[in-house]
Amino acid sequence: MRYVRIFLLYFEHVYQYRSRIFVWFLIALLSPLLFLLYWKGAYGTSGEIFLGWTFSRVSLYYFLFIIAGGLLVVHVDEDAQGDIQEGNLSTYLVKPFSYFWIKFCSELPWRLIQGLFGLIAFLVLIVTYGRHIQIQISIDRILPILLIIILGYMVSFLFKMIILLCALWTTDISGLRQLVDIILFIFAGFVVPLHFLPSWLYRFALFLPFPYIIYVPIQAIIGDMSLFELMKSIGIQIAWIGILFMVYRYLWFVGMKKYSAVGG
Repeated sequence: MRYVRIFLLYFEHVYQYRSRIFVWFLIALLSPLLFLLYWKGAYGTSGEIFLGWTFSRVSLYYFLFIIAGGLLVVHVDEDAQGDIQEGNLSTYLVKPFSYFWIKFCSELPWRLIQGLFGLIAFLVLIVTYGRHIQIQISIDRILPILLIIILGYMVSFLFKMIILLCALWTTDISGLRQLVDIILFIFAGFVVPLHFLPSWLYRFALFLPFPYIIYVPIQAIIGDMSLFELMKSIGIQIAWIGILFMVYRYLWFVGMKKYSAVGG
């Protein structure tokens, strides 16, 4: 219950910056729309099917990406500068709360508000341009899809917490963060649906945690996955959450032996 109160306090704090979040959202909105313009030119007016995807299906993917990008892509690693390099982590260590869950409660409001902006933009785009786009979800798949979305967020959060803790071993993780952004750009489905990648690269990507943050949740919502595939994806997400959590705990215990508050 105390973490619920912490979350509400952070939500109240984040809500004060909703206009700034909206500007960030508008910047993030450009990428999927630009990619969609590219595919519009690639498909032209022929309406042909490319690798089993029509232009309507591609449009739906990028429309949903607007929501998923804001809701599921965590940016908690940006706190490395203040928390570790400037020594603010010390203030968390003396509190009777887990650093992990404090960061979780502080990050979630940002994602919820950006996800809300994404949902509004999605509805506007569907009404304006997506008359031929349909989402068909059977009742028996609603719960697995919701679970995939929640687990996708946890995979994203744990992975970014690991990146944050890497700051305990280096004075600057900006290069690492940029490398991670490139990896996510390719293997999470930012540029194109992973289905369009070469078959060997597509199979390789599915062994990584990144598709289960963005690509798989979107595919589940579109309706391209059978119930068996949904359950299989949930199992893989749970496995990755377990692996990432163990890595996080190891880095935390080892890193605390190296940490020293030297900030002003």
